[in-house]
Amino acid sequence: MKKTHRIILNLLKKSILGDDFVFNAGMISEAEWEEILKFAIEQGVAPVLMTEIEKLPHTFLPPKNVLLKWFGYKMSWTVQYKHKLNLSCGFANTLEPKGVKCLVLKGFAIASYYPIPETRVFGDLDCFLVSSNAEMKKTMFEIGNEVARKMGYIVEDAGYKHTHIHYKNLLIENHKYFTNFNETKQGAKIERLLRNLVLDGRSQRLGDTNLWKPSPEFNVIFLLKHSLGDFIANDMALKSLYDWAH
Repeated sequence: MKKTHRIILNLLKKSILGDDFVFNAGMISEAEWEEILKFAIEQGVAPVLMTEIEKLPHTFLPPKNVLLKWFGYKMSWTVQYKHKLNLSCGFANTLEPKGVKCLVLKGFAIASYYPIPETRVFGDLDCFLVSSNAEMKKTMFEIGNEVARKMGYIVEDAGYKHTHIHYKNLLIENHKYFTNFNETKQGAKIERLLRNLVLDGRSQRLGDTNLWKPSPEFNVIFLLKHSLGDFIANDMALKSLYDWAH
């Protein structure tokens, strides 16, 4: 394992367990700090690492020019996070009067388990729409598409699993299904399990917004299924592993 990779893993461990991470000021060169930043961005954990680096003694901090890059990236992502949240809330607020509850998959749902939600990096808004009447236990996939079209937003078919809704400058994946089960017996069984869990009425509101996250049981199975797909595709990032720590 490369030295820079060990440093990243130790800093991530420190962020979870609070363990001390001891090293001397000359242990990491400027080039290595640059490499750590680049790799952390690629792996989706740069904001988490920056939070830990900020806690280091002044004499242990990276060189000023590298530190400014770290701060710049973290500030940029924080702005993006808040922008995505505002747009996502706007979409959910549009659906709420129609009796539609916006359940968030991945993204904001996983971020809510982080000590600082803004440090969890993600891209689009993945959602699953259900009736706000808990007794109905009904999905509202088509209603979501219809509302978006009436609001003037572009709705594109993106395969059998979901549609793409272009809401202002936010891409929303409106899920009809949770997985690419491809008509396989095992895949269909997992899909049914996830659907039953998401309709069990145990979703939780995210703060004072009209965004909701499914139950922890749903998130565990959904995250496991999603991580397995990333692992098979050789595309599992440190971010996905770090999610499990929360």
